Amino acid sequence: MIITTFVAAIVLALPQREGMEERKNSQPTAQVVAKGKDYMIHAVPSPIGSPFNALIQGPTLLHTKISTGEMKVLARTHTSVSIMPMGIDRVHYHATEVIAHVMDKERLYVLRSVVESTQLGHAWSPTREPRRFALLVFRVEDGQLVHTLPLKTPDPKVIPKEPLRLREKGVEVFGARFEFEGMELIRPAPQNKKQK
Repeated sequence: MIITTFVAAIVLALPQREGMEERKNSQPTAQVVAKGKDYMIHAVPSPIGSPFNALIQGPTLLHTKISTGEMKVLARTHTSVSIMPMGIDRVHYHATEVIAHVMDKERLYVLRSVVESTQLGHAWSPTREPRRFALLVFRVEDGQLVHTLPLKTPDPKVIPKEPLRLREKGVEVFGARFEFEGMELIRPAPQNKKQK
């Protein structure tokens, strides 16, 4: 009886495994964004079967320390759906998207958008909701997040083809320049510093 059950389980699993291999081979592959002496940064495409995949398509950015093999997520594109407690008819939606990324010798700049909404039922599209934008700045050597800078954009529904542009000492986003000395933000001046 035990042997029969075991053999049946193997036979039933074989077609599923073949299907999984086909789906795995059809997935887009990760791309190396940058490689340094002891690090690599990869862009991994969003899974094909993810929710809202036709609307939220940005990659997930991963940092790997080559000497140790330690890997960490820098920024990711993902969606989540949850039912609100004590409100069965209300659903909370959250979508985060990596829209663009560029880098120089010291820093990786990531343009990220976040959409959150609580709706009745399940009809929701992240493209119809107001988005919050932020510029994330990472140190490329170790993948450390050093700045999360909120952004203002004239029209959040219209994003230029090249929203991030490298500039001397930094980057330009939606027409605003951000300049750095090492990891310190020098333009625009940080709000917590006293004006002279």
